Amino acid sequence: MNFSSQVTTLESSKEAQAMAVYQTAHQKFINKRNQHLQKQTAKRKATIFDCSPEQAKEQNLTIEDYFAQIIQAAIIEKHQQHHLVDIATGKHVSFGVVRVANIKPCIALTRKLLNAKWPENTEIRAMAYHSQQVLIMRNEQEKHLDSVLKRTATNTKHTLNNPQIRAHLKAIDAPNVIFILVATPVEEVGRDHDFDWAVVEPSSYRSFIQLAGRIMRHRELASALAASNMALLQFNLKGLNGKDVVFNRPGYESNENRLVTHDLKQLVDIEAMATRLDATARITKPETLQPKNSLVDLEHHCIQQLLTHYSQQGPESLSGWITSCWWLTGEPQQYVQFRKGTPELTLFLIPEDDSFKFKEKDRWGEWIGKESAYGIVHEEHLTELEKQRLWLWRDYRVLLENSPKSDLQEAAQAYGEANFPTYGKNPNDLKYSYSSQFGLQET
Repeated sequence: MNFSSQVTTLESSKEAQAMAVYQTAHQKFINKRNQHLQKQTAKRKATIFDCSPEQAKEQNLTIEDYFAQIIQAAIIEKHQQHHLVDIATGKHVSFGVVRVANIKPCIALTRKLLNAKWPENTEIRAMAYHSQQVLIMRNEQEKHLDSVLKRTATNTKHTLNNPQIRAHLKAIDAPNVIFILVATPVEEVGRDHDFDWAVVEPSSYRSFIQLAGRIMRHRELASALAASNMALLQFNLKGLNGKDVVFNRPGYESNENRLVTHDLKQLVDIEAMATRLDATARITKPETLQPKNSLVDLEHHCIQQLLTHYSQQGPESLSGWITSCWWLTGEPQQYVQFRKGTPELTLFLIPEDDSFKFKEKDRWGEWIGKESAYGIVHEEHLTELEKQRLWLWRDYRVLLENSPKSDLQEAAQAYGEANFPTYGKNPNDLKYSYSSQFGLQET
């Protein structure tokens, strides 16, 4: 279906009509898009997976252990419902993504899943995927994922015949094998991956749609879905911990725009999501919004405040940009920045004696050690289960030695970059831990 852009030219005398023309064109596009979505086969369906702070207390578990336990149960359920059979071994195999909101829980959850007790008939392989990893290590991970998760109807065998995947299948005796990618929102943007199922820690309705695009992305359904392939947690980690604002960073909730509950069962249309999960609710704004009682309405409300409050006429508003000449200036960008990043440190993992240390290049081109100043601690100890169950093992030194740079120092200076977020704080007040397999996290 063609959704190409259309350009309408208005005479200066008709400038007052610009906003009405824009609104009409926008609604026409939305209607056309919705009609197209409804014609498509429902490839993604979502259900709410029960969890609550009260259950954690009843089971005498910490919130973090309870969080991991609930996600493990959801993984097992989704694998049972959505897997493929490896012809060579007869094993039931699935590839799934567990989406969590932040890096620290991503690493912690990965390690809990790697060390967890799984059913006797089930074995896993898992890895953590997030932005705070040394460049060449993340690149190796993404190359592997891009290869394995390119799954059209004609190359499903290719996925299982990937040398690393095949090695795992040969080494595992259990009849059920689950490959688990524990990922932050980096998986939602720009990744051309195709998973069988997803377990989602909620933070926004938009993230549901983005992640849904990574399920059955390359394949078509042979028949209608018998069970949902997305499990949305009833509460996210912040909600389980009783925070006042939980659907933020990422998400749209704030002190100014706060929801009356954080129970997802009360914030979304459960029946609609169980029938199909697509962009319809996110692109279609109701006549009357209930931003305190609906997750998707909250997002419509926030976008309206930012962009479509049509009575505004200044450079900070869409209507002001369209009906005035603000588009001739740089003022709108100053008011509404497209993407405002957080302050970061850029360090490099450089060879030093028989190890590697994070260093910073000063203004004179000298490499200065910064691990003590920034409180960086290397934690490379892995349990035997973690070593056995890691989906992908990467060796930093070997990757540097096999890079286009022949010298190890030069290779590290080119491919050993890592970005450390400071969140506006003094870097000397922050502490970090780094693991080659799990990446960097603030402690």
